[in-house]
Amino acid sequence: MKQIRHDLILKILEEKRKVTIEELQDTLKISIETIRRDLNHLEKAGFLKRVYGGAIFASALGIEPEYAKRVTSNIAEKKAIAIKTAQLINDGDTIALDLGTTTLEVAKQLTTKNNLIVFTNSLIIAQVLATVPAHKVFLCGGVVRNGENTTSGSMCLQGLERFRVDKAIIGVGGITVKHGITDFHEEEAEVRRKMIEIASSVIAVTDYSKFGVIAFCSICPLDSLDILITDWKAPRSIMSAIREKYPLQVLTAEKL
Repeated sequence: MKQIRHDLILKILEEKRKVTIEELQDTLKISIETIRRDLNHLEKAGFLKRVYGGAIFASALGIEPEYAKRVTSNIAEKKAIAIKTAQLINDGDTIALDLGTTTLEVAKQLTTKNNLIVFTNSLIIAQVLATVPAHKVFLCGGVVRNGENTTSGSMCLQGLERFRVDKAIIGVGGITVKHGITDFHEEEAEVRRKMIEIASSVIAVTDYSKFGVIAFCSICPLDSLDILITDWKAPRSIMSAIREKYPLQVLTAEKL
C-alpha cells in the first residue's frame, strides 16, 4: 500500500511539478500525517524536495550533486545494476563507457571479461580497466573537469568520431517519460550523445534516484535506447509508462 501511494505521488509530481498537501489529501483520501511521512520518505530518497505546504520535484533545483556524495550513494543498487550490465557484454566487444558513478561500477565488473576494446572519457574508469592486460583502453582526450576526473570538449568528440563500437553504456543525470535522458554538464552531454551516435546498441544504466529528474541538458529520447537497466527501487508507475510507450528492453537488477 505504501509503495502504491509513493508511486501515485511521484506520478502527480511528474505531471504538475509541484503539489500541495491538500491536493494529495483530496486525491489519495489519506490523513495529512500519512502524507507528510510519505513526503519525508521520498525527500530522503532524493525524489522530491519539501517546500512550504507541499513538495516539488528535486529536478526543479537543477543542481548536480557533488561527486564525492554520488560515488557513495545507493552503492548497493549501482553494484547490482553493474552486475546485470556486465552479463550483456561479451569477450571481445568494443564499447564506449560513459563517465559516472554507476558506469564506474560497471567498469569494475568488466575486469573479469577478456579482450575488450574500451573508449572512455573517465580517467578513473580508464585506470580500473587498464589493470586488465587483455583489454585495450582508449582514454578520450580533452579538457579535464576539476573534481570529476573526466574529459570533454572538441578533442574528445573528434577522437570518438573516428570509431564505431558495438555497445555504448551511458550514465543518466535524469530520466522521465516525456523528456528522456538528461544530464547536468553541457560538454559532457555532447560526449554522451556522440557515444550514442557511434554505437550499434545503446545501454543506459541508472539507479532509482534519477527517475522523475529533469537535468539541464537533453541527451536523447528514450526511443534512442535499446536497453535500460535499473534497480528494484525504481518507481513502478514510471517504469510501466516507459514499457508501454517505448520498444526498448527494460531490465531490473536483483537485490544483492
